[in-house]
Formats: sequence, structure tokens, C-alpha cells
Amino acid sequence: MKRLSLILGCVLLFAGIAQAADKPVIRLGARVFTEQTLLAEITAQYLRSKGYDAQITGGLGSNLARSAHETGQLDMLWEYTGVSLVAYNHVTEKLDSAQSYARVKELDAKKGLVWLTPSKFSNTYALALPKTVAEEYPQIHTISQLNEVLRAEAKTNHLVALDTEFANRSDGLDGMVKLYDMNLTRKNIRQMDAGLVYTALRNGQVFAGLVYTTDGRLNAFGLKLWKTTSITSRTTPPHRSCVRPTSTRTRNWRSNSSRWPSCSTTKPCASSTRGSMSITRARRKSLPTSCASIH
Repeated sequence: MKRLSLILGCVLLFAGIAQAADKPVIRLGARVFTEQTLLAEITAQYLRSKGYDAQITGGLGSNLARSAHETGQLDMLWEYTGVSLVAYNHVTEKLDSAQSYARVKELDAKKGLVWLTPSKFSNTYALALPKTVAEEYPQIHTISQLNEVLRAEAKTNHLVALDTEFANRSDGLDGMVKLYDMNLTRKNIRQMDAGLVYTALRNGQVFAGLVYTTDGRLNAFGLKLWKTTSITSRTTPPHRSCVRPTSTRTRNWRSNSSRWPSCSTTKPCASSTRGSMSITRARRKSLPTSCASIH
């Protein structure tokens, strides 16, 4: 009886392995912040429901994720048009949302990356104030007004928290300082992990901090920001998020195209910002023509 159970167990085990092996594998990447984690997980769950073996590699830095994508170690990645345009393709020309998407689609195609149709959200940078600061300085409604306070009270040395990536981007801190002639120096800037910026704002440890406009912690922590404090529209290109597959993997999906969803009926991301996914060119060729994107 024990032998029969063992044999039966082995049969079921190998049957499960064989079944898993039959599923086409899609390797998804996710950067090290909440929105990326959610987008990757939602996309993976959706793909699994369609018969794919979706595997997520999360917690990646921006440069590492990009490198893994370009070298084919990742098949799909939610990417932002502004990041690809400036950080990876070094375009300094000011472009609107549609122009930015068209340009990165063209430039990244030369690297074997295919941008799918953008989603309906745009995650942008903004400056936020802790609730206590906003109540103490009700006159601050724009970046210019914030700068007036920073200059008038320079001796107080109000601290401004910035995530490391923004602080070192040419269209980030440098662009903002030049555009607004901001009183930001090493003395009052604190660079830190993006997540710690929110913690510092919540705890009242800084006067202002750089945030993402789609982040749920804005409401949860009672942070104040305004559309006029949005930085992207003035110093950085629009950050539309897209699913970007690599080109070397798309043909592997062709035999399974009947299981790929009709994009007109799928909504794996119901976020309030806009974006797109990219895949490798070979992967893209295997998709049915009715599925130019996941949105």
C-alpha cells in the first residue's frame, strides 16, 4: 500500500512538472517601488489566468532592470516614457506626451525593445508638504511660492527630501533648480531612498519632499500637493507607463496566441496614471494582431 501510494505520488508529481513545462514562460521585471510591484503582480496574475507561466523578478534598480531587459534576461517590463527618453536615450528636447512615446518607441526599437500601446495613466513627480507644514504655511500653493519661503527663511535651513534617482537626473534636480532658481544646495537637500522620503514627510522630519503623484501614501499620510507643484510638465518629459516586451522572445508566444487575451476586454491596471509595457521584438511578433497592448 505504501509502495502504491509512493508510485501514485510520483506519477502526480511528474504530471504536474510536465504540465508546468508546457506553459510558455514570461519573465516580468519590476523596479523597487510600490507601483511597479503592483503592475507586475497584476500583469502576472492576468497572464497566468491565460495559461502562461509568468515569473516576476522584483526589487530591481532602474539601471539593472533596463540592462536585464536589453540583454533578454527579462521579457516584459512596465516602463515610463520619460525615463527611457532622458535616462537611457539621452534626449534633451522638450516633447509632449505623444511625441515622447513616438520617440522612445523608435529609439528603443533599435535596441530590440517594443513599446505597446500606452496605458491611461501618467505617473509624474511633484513636491509635497507634511500636513503640519501646509497648515503653518497656507500661502504655499506652487513651487515658486515654496521657493519664496526657502529664500526668505534660508537661515532656518528647511530640509527638502529627494530620492536619489531624481537628485542625479539632468532633468530632475538640476532642471528644477534652473527653471525656478530654487534655493536648494547640499546644505538643505537630503537624498534618500524613495520610500524614506514619504516616511520623513509623515514624521515631519523635512519641510518638503519629492513624491510620485500616483502614490497612495499621499492620502494615507495626509500630504499636501497641488497640480501646480507638478515637476514633470516643466522640467521632465511626460512619464507615461508602458508594458515593454523584449524583441527576442515574442515569437515564442506565437503557438499560444489563442490563449493571449483580447486587449479590448482586459484591464489589468486600473491606476490613475498613464503608461505602457514593452517586450522584446521576437516576443511581440508572436502576439496576435488584435493584441497590441495590455491596458
